[in-house]
Amino acid sequence: MRLAALALFLALAAVAPALASPTACAILRTGDVERAVGRVTMVKGGPLADCGGTCDGGTRSYCSFRIDGGGITDVTVLLSLPPYRAAEDAWRATMRAALAAHHTLGIRDVPDLGDAAFWTFHDRQGDLAVFRAGLYHLIIQTNGSSSEDVSDKVAEALGRCALQRL
Repeated sequence: MRLAALALFLALAAVAPALASPTACAILRTGDVERAVGRVTMVKGGPLADCGGTCDGGTRSYCSFRIDGGGITDVTVLLSLPPYRAAEDAWRATMRAALAAHHTLGIRDVPDLGDAAFWTFHDRQGDLAVFRAGLYHLIIQTNGSSSEDVSDKVAEALGRCALQRL
């Protein structure tokens, strides 16, 4: 009986890492950011408790990367996993409205990312929001670049990279 219990324990321990929820720092890594924008000088991440009124429930985490050099100065990824408090469409509309209020230049839909994705940019800050119903809500934020085109390309590249690990 003890041998069977030990075998079961070892089998469960072997698959436990695969069952763990991903974190923002696990889906977007230092090497990913360095390939996209340059040398990372600091990484900070963990659970996300306060999200400015746009919290959707579930498990939230963030990972922030400080970049050395010109152009983009930092990249932050925010990841939210279910269960969610609000219906998917309602939360997506809330998030879109919150970003639209902050980014006065408007919102652009981004094709071929998740179920829905949109991009905003204003005053050297860009936000790429990606949604997959019932699976994740992901935001990639870039800061520092005066070029919307550069920020957009970096955010989309990092978003696609992160999505491969979800």
